[in-house]
Order: sequence, then structure tokens, then C-alpha cells
Amino acid sequence: MPGKNTITDFSFLLLLFVFCSIGCTSRTAPENEETPDVEELAQSLRESDEYGLWELVLGDYQDGLFRGVSFNDSREKVRITETFEVFEELPSQIGYTHDTKELETVDVYYYFSDEQLVSRIIVDVFLNGESSADRLWEISGWYFNSRFGPASESSDVKKVWQSAEASVTVENVSGGLDHGLKITFVPVGRNVVAKKGFQKNIKRLS
Repeated sequence: MPGKNTITDFSFLLLLFVFCSIGCTSRTAPENEETPDVEELAQSLRESDEYGLWELVLGDYQDGLFRGVSFNDSREKVRITETFEVFEELPSQIGYTHDTKELETVDVYYYFSDEQLVSRIIVDVFLNGESSADRLWEISGWYFNSRFGPASESSDVKKVWQSAEASVTVENVSGGLDHGLKITFVPVGRNVVAKKGFQKNIKRLS
């Protein structure tokens, strides 16, 4: 009975096609899932002086953790990569600084282990007013949300992000006559302690 065999063959092929389609869909679905969108930065912030300052803080090199530098990079790598002016150099750290034409200041401290490898990075940004600090706070929060996802800790003056490489803390330390942000990069999974001079310098904006 050719007709019956033909129908049976067709039914088998149809079922085979359906199962294959389901299998392919189940395998490809996770790849097509969309990641949560990060809220767009307000246009007023994108056009602000603080947005340009934040780009200056990030630097020209985006291949490292910060300004082209990552943990365990050598002191020589920092010297070659960093473009700000050296204002302090000790066996345990190098401090770089940059003053903008608006008389705002960015200080970047690289701390080194006994092996002279980068073990911590701290950034102090000195601003001219509270409103400027608030705008840079919003911009930096948007940037790190885009890079690392939502903050693991968040308040009106402090946010913390976690990645496979680093714990990143941003603090709005404005108060009284001083206004600015402190940004700290600490390695994850290791207890790295900087040498003498560390506590003195990190209190500068606190």
C-alpha cells in the first residue's frame, strides 16, 4: 500500500522536523535574551563640563582597569602609561596630579606591593562646588552601572560595584568648604595592604 507508507514517512519527517526545531530554539534562546538596559544618561549631563572632566579622569587608555592600568601591573608600566604629572613618588606609591583650567584637580595614587606591582588605585577629584560634585556623582554612577551592572551597595554618598577583578567604591565627600569625589579600586579576593603613607593620603578628601 504505497499511499499508507507515504503518509507514514511524511508523518515521521514532520515529527522529526518539529523536535529539531524545539531543540534548536531551546539552545539558542539564552543567547538571544536581552541584558537589562542601563538608564540613559540625561542629555544635560552629557553636555556638562563634568562629563568632559569624567572623560579626563578615565584617560585615553581604556584597555585596563583604570587609565590603562590594572592590578599586578609593574611600576614601569604605570610610568609609561600615566599621562598626568608626578607630584609624589615613594617606594610604596606614586601620586599623579592634573589641574584643569577651571582650577579643579584630579589626583591619582597608585599603590604597590612589595613586588612593586599595582595593588590599589585611589582617585581624588577636587571640584569647585557642591552642584558640580553632584553632577560628577551622577555621571560616575551611570558609567560604573554600564560597566559593572547595578551597585552592590548604594546610598546618597557612597556606591560600591563588584567585578571579577575589583571592588570599586565611589564616595561623594563634599562638605563644608571641600567638594569632590573619592574613587577607590581594590582587588577582589586578596588582602593587599599598602605601605606607610597610605592612610595619610586617603584621608585627604575625607
